[in-house]
Amino acid sequence: MSELKERFQFASAPDSWGVLDYPGPSWEQSYETMLDEMVEAGYTGSELGPYGFFPTDPRILQPQLEKRKLKLLASFVPVKMTDAAASKAVIERIRKVGNLLSALKAPFLVIADDQADERNAFRGAPTRRIAPR
Repeated sequence: MSELKERFQFASAPDSWGVLDYPGPSWEQSYETMLDEMVEAGYTGSELGPYGFFPTDPRILQPQLEKRKLKLLASFVPVKMTDAAASKAVIERIRKVGNLLSALKAPFLVIADDQADERNAFRGAPTRRIAPR
């Protein structure tokens, strides 16, 4: 592992600590403890996770990252791309997350269709049977 750490930097995400896309019981864990555990596990960066889990004020979040020598790298933004009526909300969500990432100099914003309902319908179950080879 030390050879890998010399050649690569590793990042994680709140999702790896069980933080789900929307507020709920998974958000009850301390983000500070999570950041400490990321450092302890050898990570040097993190994805933002769902907007609002980490502080959304860069004046609060940046010092938390800096004291742990972590970099914020990106955010995944789930949006309902198939719902034309949601376009105003989609644009607002992208702006909120983008502004926070920009303030923290994070280089990536990933936008993907929010398929939470479809994904949850098949969670833990294959969508089709795969024949063994």
